[in-house]
Amino acid sequence: MAVIKMPVSRRRKAKGEQGSNPNRAGGEAPVKKRGACVLCDDGGDLICCDGGCRRSFHPTEEHGEDSMCATLGIPEEQWQKHVAQGDAALYTCKNCQYKQHQCFACGLLGSSDLASGPEVFQCKHQKCGHFYHPSCVAKLLNPDSKTRAVLHEQHIAGGLEFECPMHLKV
Repeated sequence: MAVIKMPVSRRRKAKGEQGSNPNRAGGEAPVKKRGACVLCDDGGDLICCDGGCRRSFHPTEEHGEDSMCATLGIPEEQWQKHVAQGDAALYTCKNCQYKQHQCFACGLLGSSDLASGPEVFQCKHQKCGHFYHPSCVAKLLNPDSKTRAVLHEQHIAGGLEFECPMHLKV
């Protein structure tokens, strides 16, 4: 289990709220991917999925109240037991448990179970948790060539690893 603390600041800035953030004084370093809740895109006390998706979440309602996050809704008592277990405690989100992930491009849920024929595939980057339908990512990676997009889609569906558009250097 990885429990991390990230400053709750981006949401407050968007709302025009004032507040000091000692962790970002001066250089305003960007928040890392695992440093933001996937439900509200804000920091705070987060739990990281130890499954394949690598996403982070606010675990309890209390942890997400500053950013008005829906949270995972873990009861506080259960959360405290989880924290007490330290590194021995693993957390796997429901998507990873059931091997069902959303396509980052279209938002539709698809099977990511490699044993039973996946519908969505994960980006090859170690720290990326984005899943895509082969057709969605192929269109994003080949916007100027329908022929290349169809060919790329077939290769990805056949198991070819790919870098998602989030990692392309422009």
